[in-house]
Amino acid sequence: MITGSHPLGIPRVVHRIWLGSEPLPEVFHRYGETWRHHHPDWDMRLWTEADLRAFDLGHALSKARSNVERSNLLRIQVVLQFGGIYADTDIECLRSLEPLIRSATAFAVWGDRDPERRPRLNNFLFGAVPGHPAIRNALDRTANVIGTGTPPANTLGAFTQALLWHSDVVKLDTMKPFAPIDRRRSKAYAIHHATRLWDQEPKDTEQKIEYLRRRLSKVQEQAKRQMRVAAEAELRARKAEREATKAKRRLAKREAEIDVIRGSVWWRLQPRFSFGRRSGDADA
Repeated sequence: MITGSHPLGIPRVVHRIWLGSEPLPEVFHRYGETWRHHHPDWDMRLWTEADLRAFDLGHALSKARSNVERSNLLRIQVVLQFGGIYADTDIECLRSLEPLIRSATAFAVWGDRDPERRPRLNNFLFGAVPGHPAIRNALDRTANVIGTGTPPANTLGAFTQALLWHSDVVKLDTMKPFAPIDRRRSKAYAIHHATRLWDQEPKDTEQKIEYLRRRLSKVQEQAKRQMRVAAEAELRARKAEREATKAKRRLAKREAEIDVIRGSVWWRLQPRFSFGRRSGDADA
C-alpha cells in the first residue's frame, strides 16, 4: 500500500516502471535518485515484472506484444489506482515539480507543438489524483488499442484523445519545464533523455521476433509517408506546370492583341498620299 500526504491534491508519490528480465541500468538508478533528492518528502515506487500480477488488467495485458505496450498500460493503471506522478526511468529531475502542479488534479506534457501535425500529449510524465475520469478514459482507450497498430504511436494516440479535451487537465509545455538535453537546462524542471531502450533489440527469441516486426512496421509506415509526400509534391508540380502553360497562353494572346493595336495605330498615323495630279499643275 502506497502512503504519503498529498496537500497538493495529487498524491506525493513518483511511480517509475521497469519491465523485462534485464536489470535496471545504473544510469536509471541515478535518475531515480534525482527525483528523491528534489522531492524528499515524496514516496518513490519502482514497479517491476513481479508487480504485474497485482493488477487486474484483463485481456489487454495478454494482447500486449512488447514491454512498451505493457508499460504504457501499467503506468496509467498505477496513476488511476493510487494517484501521483508517473515518470519514465530515463527522466532526470532537476527541481521539484510542485510549483507546476500545485493546483492541478491532473497534468500531462505536450509533445512537439508542430502546427502541421495533430496535437499530441506525451505519456513519459503525467499525474493525477486517484480515479481521475481522464485517466480512467485513457486506460480504457489504451486497452482497446493494445495489440494493434505500431507502438508507441498507438498508445500515445489513445492517451492524447483521452486527456486533450479535459479542461481540468493541466497541459505543460515540453520546451520550457522539460527541456531537451542540449537546451534550457538551467531553467528546466526535468529532462527526458529519451534513451529509447524499449526500442532496442531484446535477447528473448519471442520478444526479438516482435521487435523485428515492430521495426519492419515502422519502416513500412515511414515509406508510406514518404511516398505520400512524393505523390503530393508531384501533384503540386503538375499543377504548377499546368498553371505555367495557361499563363504562357494568356501572355501570347495579349501579345497578339497588342500587335493588332500597334498595327492599327501605325496605319492611322501615316500621311495620306495622292498619286494623281495636284491641282494647279501646268498642262504639259
